[in-house]
Amino acid sequence: MVAAACKSGDIATAFYGVEFSYAASGLTPGARYYVSATAGALADGATTGGDVPCAFATSATNVFVMAPRK
Repeated sequence: MVAAACKSGDIATAFYGVEFSYAASGLTPGARYYVSATAGALADGATTGGDVPCAFATSATNVFVMAPRK
């Protein structure tokens, strides 16, 4: 996850262990989310972007970004 949009090749800071406002509504609290094949988005199922959950919904609008697995 990045806090702001950036262009391909730009330096970006990734955050984990934090909660972000992600959607206006519609998330399912407790549901796990994955890196999407669409840049800057999360997916509700494994994709070519990632097959390991990277976040979970804490409310209908917020996600908690989990620490990467080693």
